Order: sequence, then C-alpha cells, then structure tokens
Amino acid sequence: MADKKPFWKNPWFLGGFCGIVFLTLIRPFMRHVPEPPPVFAQLSTLSLMQADGTPLDEGYLAENVTILGFFSQDCDTACDERFAVLMDLQRELDFALGDDGGIRISLVDHRPEGNPAALHEFARARGLHVQRWDWLTGTQQNVDQLIDALEPVGSPPELDDENEEIRKKTPLLAAVFIVDQDGGIRGRYASDSRGLAEVFHRSRHVLFAANTR
Repeated sequence: MADKKPFWKNPWFLGGFCGIVFLTLIRPFMRHVPEPPPVFAQLSTLSLMQADGTPLDEGYLAENVTILGFFSQDCDTACDERFAVLMDLQRELDFALGDDGGIRISLVDHRPEGNPAALHEFARARGLHVQRWDWLTGTQQNVDQLIDALEPVGSPPELDDENEEIRKKTPLLAAVFIVDQDGGIRGRYASDSRGLAEVFHRSRHVLFAANTR
C-alpha cells in the first residue's frame, strides 16, 4: 500500500489555506465606510465654560468630534431617560473606540444658574460621568447664541403625547448635534435610543473621515 501523503500536501488543504490567507489580505480593501453626514452649519467657537469655571479655549472643538446636547438642572423624568440613553451611547463608543476614542459628549446647561460647580453635583447625584463628559455653562446670552446657531439645523424631533408639553418648553432637550473638529455641524438627531444609535454610527463616520484626510 502506498504511503499516505502528509496532510499539508493535500490539494484541498492547500486550497483552503490559500483562500484564508487571500481573504485576510484583501479584507481591508473590501471594507466600506459610509460617507459622513454633510455640514449643515458652522460653529466658530463656544463662548462657554467648564464646570470648574475655566473658559473654553478657542481650540476646544478641534480636539474631538463632539456630541453636543442640552439639559437643565431641574431635570425631570424625560430628561433622566435621555441621560440613560446617553450612558448607553458612551458604553458603545468605549467598546468600539476605547477610552480615548476621539469622540466626546458635551452637555450645555440651557438655563444657567450662575454656579458652574453645581453641574458636577447634578451629574454625581444621577450617577452620570463627571470626568468623561464635559458639563458646560456660561451666561444666558452665550447659551442663547449657541441655541440660535443650532436651531436651524435639521428638523426638531417629533413630539409624542407623553412628553409634548415638556418638549414644547425645552425643544433642544430632545436633540443632540454632531460637531466635527472644524466646527461643522453634522446634523440634528433625536436623543432617544433610535436617534442615538444613528449618532453612534454617524459620529464614527465623521471621525474616520477626519483621520483619513
């Protein structure tokens, strides 16, 4: 009886092995990353301050892709629900990009009360990120200027019956915005679970486009 050939000389093994190597080598060239959303408007700088009272420098937006949202310190149940979804979004970003992945969440007190330090107390009382998220405030005039710049971007999220009066009172609480490193506003998105799932993907598309320039 003829000696058996070693398994690595079997043509089926060789064909399978070569196929695996070939697919591994060409996989990066087959990966398709969708185009980022277009720029709808432009922010130059944010005339705001951090929770420790430090004014934002002119290069604040250039540091990261920013997911920008609003809140108020008299947060209600609907507001707390949005924070819970944002925490889920942060976990997804951490898993996809790591702790310093180039995308940050910045939240602006849209009715500032003049005590920046209270922002961190507000966050701690709700178990929210103090170091990971930027809690921003400023004069009412500066906050209103930011709101005026963002208001025309996209359509406001649809009101539902449960939160209709709340969202009429503070419509931007129901939205977040993606801002690129050049200050380009890349859309307005609902801050519910469906909207923030879209933000998760689109913010990474913006980051990818910036990193490949």
